[in-house]
Amino acid sequence: MMKIKILLIRFENELSFNQIEAFRRAIIHALKTKDILFHNHQSDDNSYRYSYPLIQYKRINKKAVITCFEDGTTAIGKLFIDSDLSLNLNGRTHKFEVESIKAYNHLVQVWNSSFNYTIRKWLALNQENYRLYEKLESVAEKSLFLENIL
Repeated sequence: MMKIKILLIRFENELSFNQIEAFRRAIIHALKTKDILFHNHQSDDNSYRYSYPLIQYKRINKKAVITCFEDGTTAIGKLFIDSDLSLNLNGRTHKFEVESIKAYNHLVQVWNSSFNYTIRKWLALNQENYRLYEKLESVAEKSLFLENIL
């Protein structure tokens, strides 16, 4: 068993689903000192940090949210030091106001029983998979193909 630190920052500003990427870009642009935890890109050689993102940009109940895990919970302080949260989303400046900040320690453990879950907004097909998917003829073949990707 281990505990994972989680920080959830919810803003008063509403965010549409297609603005999430612009929100992420605006946060990264607002930082004076670039930190890999905000974007997972290595700036020196254009490679990636192949690990679970410790700072994530989301939309929860139509509100802009930043979720931070472990080292991301301390790195997020740079945003509040570097920026007044006047963020440029797709050419328009918006003043983001923090609605709430909640900190959690979440216990992670292994269970002997199974759990049911639902996956939403799953993107199964990249360019290569889409080409293969289009060549399949029956619904059964397509369904099996998607299940194998999952």
